[in-house]
Amino acid sequence: MPFFKSKIPIFWGLRRKPVIYLACLMAGCMPCDAQEDGGGTIQGSITDSWEGNPLPGVNVTVRGTTLGGSSDISGRFRLPGVPQGNHILIFNKSGYTRATVADVRVIAAQLSNVNLEMKPEFYELEPFEVISDPQMDQSIALLSERQDASAMTDAIGSDFFSRAGAGNAADIMTKVTGASVVGGKYVFIRGLGERYSNTTLNGAEVPSADPDKRAVQMDIFPANAIKSVVTSKTFTPDRPGGFSGGSVDIITKTFPEQFTAQLGFGTSYNTQSSLKEDFLSYPGGDLDWLGLDDGTRELPAEWEAGDINSQEIINDTRSGGGRSTESRTAAADELIRLTSLFGPLMRPTRETSGLDHNFNASVGDTKKLFGRDLGFLFGISYDRDYSFYGNGTTGRHKLSGDSIETDLLLTDVRGVEEVNWGSLATLAYKVSENHELGLNFLFNHNSEDEARLQSGFLQGFEDSTFETSVLHYTIRELRSLQFKGTHEFPQLLDLKTDWIAAVSSTSQDEPDLRFFSFDRTDNGRINVALSGYDAPTRYFRELLEDNQNLKLDNAIPFNVWSGLESQLKFGAYYSGTQRTYEERRYAYNTSSNPRWQDLVNGGDPNAFLSDDNLTYQATGRGTYRFNKYIQELPYNNYTGDQSIHALYSMVDIPLIERWKIITGARYETTDLSVDNYGERTGNATINESAILPAASTVYELKDDMNLRMAFGKTLARPTFREIALVPVFDFIGGDILIGNPDLDITSIHNYDLRWEWFPKPAEVLAASLFYKTLSSPIEKQFVTANRQVQYQNRDEAIVYGLELEARKSLETISENLSDFTVGGNFTYVVSEVNVTPFEYEFGRNETRQLAGQSPYIMNFDISYNNDRTGTIVSLFYNIFGPRLAVVGSSSPARPNAFEQPVGTLDLTISQSLSDHWKLKFSAKNLLDPTVDVTQEFGGQEYIYSSYKRGRSFGMSLSYDF
Repeated sequence: MPFFKSKIPIFWGLRRKPVIYLACLMAGCMPCDAQEDGGGTIQGSITDSWEGNPLPGVNVTVRGTTLGGSSDISGRFRLPGVPQGNHILIFNKSGYTRATVADVRVIAAQLSNVNLEMKPEFYELEPFEVISDPQMDQSIALLSERQDASAMTDAIGSDFFSRAGAGNAADIMTKVTGASVVGGKYVFIRGLGERYSNTTLNGAEVPSADPDKRAVQMDIFPANAIKSVVTSKTFTPDRPGGFSGGSVDIITKTFPEQFTAQLGFGTSYNTQSSLKEDFLSYPGGDLDWLGLDDGTRELPAEWEAGDINSQEIINDTRSGGGRSTESRTAAADELIRLTSLFGPLMRPTRETSGLDHNFNASVGDTKKLFGRDLGFLFGISYDRDYSFYGNGTTGRHKLSGDSIETDLLLTDVRGVEEVNWGSLATLAYKVSENHELGLNFLFNHNSEDEARLQSGFLQGFEDSTFETSVLHYTIRELRSLQFKGTHEFPQLLDLKTDWIAAVSSTSQDEPDLRFFSFDRTDNGRINVALSGYDAPTRYFRELLEDNQNLKLDNAIPFNVWSGLESQLKFGAYYSGTQRTYEERRYAYNTSSNPRWQDLVNGGDPNAFLSDDNLTYQATGRGTYRFNKYIQELPYNNYTGDQSIHALYSMVDIPLIERWKIITGARYETTDLSVDNYGERTGNATINESAILPAASTVYELKDDMNLRMAFGKTLARPTFREIALVPVFDFIGGDILIGNPDLDITSIHNYDLRWEWFPKPAEVLAASLFYKTLSSPIEKQFVTANRQVQYQNRDEAIVYGLELEARKSLETISENLSDFTVGGNFTYVVSEVNVTPFEYEFGRNETRQLAGQSPYIMNFDISYNNDRTGTIVSLFYNIFGPRLAVVGSSSPARPNAFEQPVGTLDLTISQSLSDHWKLKFSAKNLLDPTVDVTQEFGGQEYIYSSYKRGRSFGMSLSYDF
């Protein structure tokens, strides 16, 4: 028999870790399969010719014998003990055309492989009712793909997150084993922050719209556009090497095999935010309901030109230099006029909120074009939500001797109106039996309109009440256009080629972000103390990021010993990213008094920019005293460019029938550069290359049970923001965040072990161990006494843990419970990073956990699914352990801040009213726990932030045509 020997070098150096020794010991104890006596074995896989999904339950028989069997959930079958000679196989499954395969040659003690695509069967029949469960079909398909995958993966389909009431990809990720979502947007997997995960859309890279993070904001992907979310926990060379925690692939919906159209409407009521007369907001534009600014928040055109210098105009108001009284007065009038070009509103107002509501529609079909299948799907969606809390608390505490001193304690009121709408288009054409082309387009527009008001105690102003407010409007957009193709070349060693070419762009626009602070004395006097806090300021920020992605994958099947199927895979990859970040800042200043006392008429802060308060006076000394005027502050902008090139090769080869190895390597180059311009200039570059080896093994303990082991080397690159010398002010905490051009790339070694069992279709039991070492991990660290925070490389960190997962029908207990399914997952994570000298002095521990890492994450759900009545009821519970939200500082000395556990309980009920109508009810956050972030010292907790989200009750109605 032919013998294949891989010439691909294996680059790996396993460290002597207990989990790896355990894996090797288990591998050494695996028994080798012996070929059944009395003949040979026929095996293979069966798929649906229409969608390519595995087909379970296909009856396979050998003509002229009593031998037969059926395919499992992976579409695979195995017939041992077939007599030597040529045979004919017969394949039968209801709803599919009967198929035969002739001249199957069987040799004693060897394997014969037969793979088949079965075609769906269509009939003109009298009307009749078919009870089916498409949700179960999708779950079976996803588990089948997981069972056969080279990497360790977790997948969730649209059926599951529909039952879970997920509105976007961030909601979906909270149900994934080992994953948690921070801030409603960013995914942490296996205790590692968002910088250690990457996100792709249909396999192509997606740029980030966040100015401070590399991670994609997951809430920007609407759930109704997503078919499934697949999370890879281990690295294989055919994947980009820039992840460690997990690689998340969001797969959008594809065209249906027959005509379908859907229309849906929904609304929901939140106990804290819906129909509230005291909802915190402010007057915006006429198009806010579409998430669009109509120009209300635009930077005035004269200021946008960038030719105005407030200080020069003030100089023109002074006597001397041959200036006349008329010219000096004209200059003073001009400064007041330019100041008044900005809108007068700086503080939130109270309005009545509405109900959350949403709408979605889709249409798809498959037609014939030149005798070939042409499929399409088009969908649109719109969603408008309100969130509010009026009982929040914000605090900042520092160490003073042997006790804690509070320097900030404020009540916190926040209202947010969010609008999300988008469209999805998919087109695919089967050029021939072996060639298919496709196009995917995704557009999503998201706006968030925030009004926030805080008041209370500020150290240094004990005789006054400190008040601060923020008006913050953010617009984010994602645009992705993907071209892809699949080609099979039987004449070229059965070569299969998949390619994708994608252009994507994201943007984040923050027009007229307003920040206003003052203190109010007991007698009602309003002060703006420039020496105690920042002056009232307006920000105009814009981020644009473009990405071009090319990906080529080639696979060649071949047989090795005993006719076992193997595969050689090789390919290339390119990712180019360009970012532009621009910020304009305008602060209000005064030349009348350093504390601006009594500058607001009647003690009303809303009159801060009224006409009466935009004045000037002659001093009698040849100068003018301005009540207030606006001036542009120095800007700090940057551009960034990143190019990643990669080549890879890997082989999937069986050692014996049930035991295979997957090994290979990926070569990646990184060219990253950032150019700073404005107040801070300079540039930073990273030019490096790396070989990323990977090796894994899969052993089939039984047809439905696998044991997996894997090793892989990956990396985490610094982001544009992390190496850009651009300071960003934190409005609430007062910190100044700045990049570090000397950062290094983080190198990660990953070790994994998993046992998984698929006892029945849509059922799984799994247990995983993982261990990771990180060289030069990146974290934020306080570096100066004036509250400056900078990204720094730490020496080393380790992460290890355990994952447990189960999904099981209760039919095993009683047939009366056959409609009930329970599922859940639990993750236990330990991470360790060496502390700074201050952290050691404060806590006397040499290590601490990584920022954002929870020691445990748990999900549990129970579902009732009655196909006969069309009823689905699901209950979901999620909780995470305390995670480090903010690393403590040394000057002033502040303890670490931890986000405390939050348990979430959601209920969804779906009822089919007829063949076309479906009604759905949801109840979310039923426990409504307080969301607390606390600082701890001396056994006592101090509030860093605290609020509640309220309970939400929703109803939706959909119609399927």
